[in-house]
Amino acid sequence: MATTFKNALSPAVGTTDTIVYTAASNVRVTVLGISLANLTSSYVTASIKVTDPGPSGTFTGNLTNGSPTITNVNTFSEIQVGAAISGTGIPANTTISTFNASANTITMNNNASASGTTITVSFLDAAPVSAYYIKDVIVPPNQSLRVINGGERLVLAGSNTLSIASNTDSSLDVVVSLVEIV
Repeated sequence: MATTFKNALSPAVGTTDTIVYTAASNVRVTVLGISLANLTSSYVTASIKVTDPGPSGTFTGNLTNGSPTITNVNTFSEIQVGAAISGTGIPANTTISTFNASANTITMNNNASASGTTITVSFLDAAPVSAYYIKDVIVPPNQSLRVINGGERLVLAGSNTLSIASNTDSSLDVVVSLVEIV
């Protein structure tokens, strides 16, 4: 595994969510520190969000007409219960109900409408999920705030984004220190 230490810089962050960092799909990231510097002579508030775009990808398997089970699934990377799936022989509005990696099977909420061997199935969780890491924290005038320090860490999965916004236009310089593990 290769590890790379980096800084992500975003000058003059304002009232619109600004994506400071997006993790590549093939990496895991540990955020070691976040520093917010107030560029103004007034108090400002800052919020940090983490967004997960949800699982997506393709896998192959075998379908039997009238059965909800996909057999001989070749990979379970990123697969999650509830993810929408599509492909030849898979009805519209089908999602993953359960999966069993040791048995190489996936159960769908609908029965297959055709039989096939080595069909390709695409899955995509249509709704990205965002959550605040911090919300409306006060940053004093002309000073800095360290959001992560002293041993605390934030872990980002592949394709996660880290975004920051302030309540004042062009008010924050942001430095995010992180390590990428490929």
